Amino acid sequence: MALLQRVSHAGAAVPSALVNPLSLSGLSFVLSTVSGWPTGAGGQPFFVVVDPGNSFEEKILCSSQSGGNVNVASGGRGADGTTAFAHTAGAVVEHVGTAIELDDDNDHVYNTGRDDHLNYAPTSGARPFTGLVTMQAGLTDTGIFTQNGNATINGNETVTGTLGVGGDISGRSLAISGLSGAAVASRYVGATLAGPPTTGIFNLGDYVVSQDGSVYVCTTAGSPGAWRAGLSGAPRGNVATTTGPATQTDFTSGTVISLPANLVSGRRYKVTGYCFGSQQTSTGTPQCSLADSAGYTGGSIVRLFSTLSTPANFAEVGTAVWVFAATATATVTFQLNVSTSAGAFRVVANASQITVEDIGV
Repeated sequence: MALLQRVSHAGAAVPSALVNPLSLSGLSFVLSTVSGWPTGAGGQPFFVVVDPGNSFEEKILCSSQSGGNVNVASGGRGADGTTAFAHTAGAVVEHVGTAIELDDDNDHVYNTGRDDHLNYAPTSGARPFTGLVTMQAGLTDTGIFTQNGNATINGNETVTGTLGVGGDISGRSLAISGLSGAAVASRYVGATLAGPPTTGIFNLGDYVVSQDGSVYVCTTAGSPGAWRAGLSGAPRGNVATTTGPATQTDFTSGTVISLPANLVSGRRYKVTGYCFGSQQTSTGTPQCSLADSAGYTGGSIVRLFSTLSTPANFAEVGTAVWVFAATATATVTFQLNVSTSAGAFRVVANASQITVEDIGV
């Protein structure tokens, strides 16, 4: 019979004796000494044997002991296969372990059908995990795994069945082996603000989703590897836009505004520069040009204005466009520069703009 309760033990309990007789149905008794004896604290009962070695030896399960006053647990008389007897005053009483405890422990170890610990999930799946669960690295799931809360996996998880998640999966990457016909392994490795990753080590087939709405796939493993926009052949739309300057500014020469843009190898981009301003102080020849800080092979400097002299206070507006194929994945800073041969060229606040658009492959 399983005890299904924690039993108390004390290794230094000295032998004692009954102070008064114990009747056949008695449920309490007094001991002459209780040095080293358990008390039943924490709701943990203990066993005693009365008249050990005699034909009327009896084991009793006791619920508590205080100052030598002992209370018998419910159904505790005649325990561990013994029979209840009446005992006289002076009968020897000892604190003991029992066969029922040893048998309970052995049955718990060797009977795999027992389910004593309700805080553990059994292998039968009869009771699911609850609360925080920590798995070892290399977890392999060959059946149906259903996750209704939040799962944090710090190692590797391989799922060959069906993975159903009702909450969130949070991790560094999500590896998918794929279905029949698309069985090549692939990993979702996270997101970027814009463009593919520029640092880190990636595998062939890894993919990211950037926060500007694009998908990139790693076509050559490495650090960071080679990446290609996932929507091959389709226009991706606006990559970046900026306006300026922040305040009205008079230039003799300089950069009006600049714009960093993430370019992907194999994609074509249209870069548009626009500027509005007026010649100041004296007649001069204002020029505005579109350039890039990295010397990217997109074309030569484009002049937005004619070289004809412009009288003072005469307004100029100009626009120019580059269209080119990116030959490398990189972040390129485009600049809108202005200069004048005399006086100053006044650019109105936020009257200049650079726009970079992905127009496909």
